[in-house]
Amino acid sequence: MSVKPFYIKKGNVYAIPVTHYTMEMAHSVRQAFLEIDPDAVAVELPETMTLQLLHAASRLPDISVVISYSADQTPIYYLAEPCDPSFETIRSALEAGKPAFCIDLDVDFYPDIHDPIPDPYSIKRIGLKQYYELYKKAA
Repeated sequence: MSVKPFYIKKGNVYAIPVTHYTMEMAHSVRQAFLEIDPDAVAVELPETMTLQLLHAASRLPDISVVISYSADQTPIYYLAEPCDPSFETIRSALEAGKPAFCIDLDVDFYPDIHDPIPDPYSIKRIGLKQYYELYKKAA
């Protein structure tokens, strides 16, 4: 079963709601990328690590680990793998010769938040749009 790609559009900007390290969302961003054919992409990864993260994405499907360090020298690991939607977005842009940007802040620690979200496998059956609506309802 194939579902239409889902994205939120405001003017010339398209946003795709994702959670990291979910194969179904990596597939969804790929489908949206092909439909939208954007001029450039921006992902939620630290801007200060752009060169390393773009290089890791260029190596896909080989898996890479990019290491950074917090202010107190605690290692921070970024796993670049095919099932992460951010890295799939970068990979798609590089493949198409489009610019890719990492635009997130470089913070040492994100808050540990556990949102009640539906099983990402359901995206295959119901599509990202309905999944997103269920998430908004649960939140």
